[in-house]
Amino acid sequence: MTETTTKALAKKKNGMVLPFEPHSMTLNDIIYSIHMPHEMKEQSVTEDKLVLLKGASGSFRPGILTALMDISGANKTTLTDVLASRKTNGYIDRKITVSGF
Repeated sequence: MTETTTKALAKKKNGMVLPFEPHSMTLNDIIYSIHMPHEMKEQSVTEDKLVLLKGASGSFRPGILTALMDISGANKTTLTDVLASRKTNGYIDRKITVSGF
């Protein structure tokens, strides 16, 4: 990049700079379950909980692009919702740690 280009880019950056603190995330053998739906109970299912995720493990490091890939219906969205704390009506077993906490 030339000095002129660098100065031009610096002029375009007019905005607030938000602080950024890199964190890592680790999950080990996550199990996510919900109450058994009434429709399934009506079909003689005896369990109280329906397990949607079982044995999900992984780690995410700052600055590293991570792709979550699997077949359709493999609960990728459920996993990302659990990690983002968007799932509030179920049960999460095991630990999700962010920067060791």
